[in-house]
Amino acid sequence: STQMNMNKINVFTKNGCGRCEFTIKYLQENNIPYVELNTSMHQPNNDLMWEQLEKTDHNSKSVQLPVIVQNGRVYQNIESLPALLKSFK
Repeated sequence: STQMNMNKINVFTKNGCGRCEFTIKYLQENNIPYVELNTSMHQPNNDLMWEQLEKTDHNSKSVQLPVIVQNGRVYQNIESLPALLKSFK
């Protein structure tokens, strides 16, 4: 999928990312609506993620995944993933 859904939590992931797997599992277990946008399997998702990051003060060439977009807010290089996810209930 290359389409973000602004009514859901958009999660940019990549293959083999433990933090990404943790995030998706948490959202599934808590019945929180989300869209997973895998950047490993689909290049347009990667481009879309960087477009979202450009809207923030992010100016690095690397980012720690997942990148989460919710209600127009871009969460990146998330230090406490469990705390952020709990705020989405």
